[in-house]
Amino acid sequence: MFGHIQCVNGYSKDLAKAVFKQKTMMNFDAFLYILGIPIMILTLLLLGVNTVFYLMGEMSITDLAINYLRYIFATFITPMLAAIGIILLEGKKLKPMWKAILMYPIFMGSWIIINIKSILFPNKKWDKITHSKSVGIDEINHNN
Repeated sequence: MFGHIQCVNGYSKDLAKAVFKQKTMMNFDAFLYILGIPIMILTLLLLGVNTVFYLMGEMSITDLAINYLRYIFATFITPMLAAIGIILLEGKKLKPMWKAILMYPIFMGSWIIINIKSILFPNKKWDKITHSKSVGIDEINHNN
């Protein structure tokens, strides 16, 4: 988590510029990835604010439920539907992937819990990861 926040601070500005100047999907993808945690934090904070407004009587239960459903749909359902669409567009069979698609909400739920834990109890010790194996794109495509 600490490393990711360092990357957000160190690279987000340059990546944002590169998205518009170089116009490559790689830059766009990296920019979206690097903003994932800040966007998730902001979203959870806004849902918390919505809950406080509801508890104070400033928001109806219907409005609160709609806001929570929007979050659930955007965070869990839309990516699952996108994965199904991509698999079908590629002409591949959906059956081998259905378990992975259904497990996506659990994966995202764990990601949210891990990030909240990392924010509340930060570990500022950086352990460098040594990448000793180089894998080419041909090897990755060959296995699929």
